Amino acid sequence: MKRIIVTGFGRFPGAASNPSQDLVAALGRMRRPALDDVEIVTAVLPVTWAGGLPILRALIADHRPDAVVMFGLAGRSRTLRIETRAVNLGHGLRPDASRRVHSGTLEPGGPIARLWSTALSGLVNTNHIKATGHSVVINLPKTATKGEVTFEWKTPQWSNALERNRARTYFQAYACALGYDFIEKALAEVRAGHTKTWEKFTVPTDAVSCGFTEAVRGVLSHHMVIRDGKIANYHPYPPTPWNANPRDSFGTPGPYEDAVQGQPIFEENDREHFKGIDIMRTVRSFDPCLPCGVHMYLGGGKKLELLHSPTQSAGAE
Repeated sequence: MKRIIVTGFGRFPGAASNPSQDLVAALGRMRRPALDDVEIVTAVLPVTWAGGLPILRALIADHRPDAVVMFGLAGRSRTLRIETRAVNLGHGLRPDASRRVHSGTLEPGGPIARLWSTALSGLVNTNHIKATGHSVVINLPKTATKGEVTFEWKTPQWSNALERNRARTYFQAYACALGYDFIEKALAEVRAGHTKTWEKFTVPTDAVSCGFTEAVRGVLSHHMVIRDGKIANYHPYPPTPWNANPRDSFGTPGPYEDAVQGQPIFEENDREHFKGIDIMRTVRSFDPCLPCGVHMYLGGGKKLELLHSPTQSAGAE
């Protein structure tokens, strides 16, 4: 039986009543032959930064749905809209139902986001990876020099520099374990005689295209326009420009800036010898894919440090 979580939202400033709340209640009562093999779990989420997301996470962890459908109200929209993407930022323009305003990144990106979502979904269950609903268990087989080993990454209470670095370390084992799974599946296909690796295609005369994937540091997208059978415009959007983007026109800081705001400074150097190691550590926990130079300034345009880390590889984004 398929299981679908259907959610609506409660009231919020500017909307004394929210029709999505009534819609979800009606869907929960609906009985149709086409839905005989579908279990519908309904919930109404509060329109608050602190309340809605934890409830949704708990629903996903408890019910392990095949799909999540969320209905909401866009008061100024004249049409019904189907949204398949979301912007991972709070714009800080309007308060939520608790009168709280949120600016900055809502969910972390990169390895911590991938492990977190995998753990909560509970959908991954392979020979070497198992999502439990609250953790990811990673099993690496024995090798010629090492014995079998098991790791378990557990969802943390916070998202901070320490947890981002911890997730990056566990993700190495996660990627290795998935690699074993992919190799085993590929060998099974080859042994079955399925050796075809690509489909023949014809370049269209005119087209607009885009593709999305999860790169090491977060979402990577490619966008292309084809005219007269040739590339007229092409833009890749790798994760680091999103993470390192400056404060926007609404005053919303990028993830790096948001992470270092209010950063406790434990460095004991005086102003003349200040290195900014606490700030550097926080930014580097995002594993920025930047061209070598990281500059540190402290007022008056005085350059304190120039660090070179030529780690850009041929396979980088």
